[in-house]
Amino acid sequence: MSCAECNESKYLFEDLQSMLKVVRELEAVPSAESDRYDFILDECEGTFHRYVGHRVRTIHQNAVLGVEIKAMGYNEGYCIVDYMNKWLPHKSMATTSDAFGQAGESIHGATVYTRALPEDVKALIAAGQVDDVQSYLGSLTPDPDGDVCVRHILLGSCNDHKQDSVHAIIVLEATLKVVAQVEPHLSQMRLRFDNAPGYHSTWF
Repeated sequence: MSCAECNESKYLFEDLQSMLKVVRELEAVPSAESDRYDFILDECEGTFHRYVGHRVRTIHQNAVLGVEIKAMGYNEGYCIVDYMNKWLPHKSMATTSDAFGQAGESIHGATVYTRALPEDVKALIAAGQVDDVQSYLGSLTPDPDGDVCVRHILLGSCNDHKQDSVHAIIVLEATLKVVAQVEPHLSQMRLRFDNAPGYHSTWF
């Protein structure tokens, strides 16, 4: 994945370095001041490239998400999970960094995508003409460009500050139980999470 405009940034910072060199020669900039300019310019270039790298990752992840959601069946869901923040005890008035993660409750978030059922399919199910809804939906081939709905945005936590595998499984299990109650026709759920250790263990 490449962006021509972003690639031009290399020449931008080279031009700025050249301009800075000319300024040094014409105005006899003191060494300490010149070093400060170099440091500021290097910081700006590094910050810019980190931002571009973040944008590339975001665009790539969204592209992958779109492809995977289009491949979903009517009986499937797509769940993106991540730890979001912490509720900290009010009495301590401490930040997460001050508390070193040893206080409060970890908040776990989940966004669940499902594919909207066609009206005729919903009518059949509502009329009781489908014995095994999950199997019936699994036999259908949805239109890849059909409607996909964000049905649920869920927050969960338990009385624990940890974000280890045990905590992740407990909160994730509770999340999926809620989804199963409101979307009983789902028989499969795809999970997407980051590289946090809590999601990558033998518990999972």
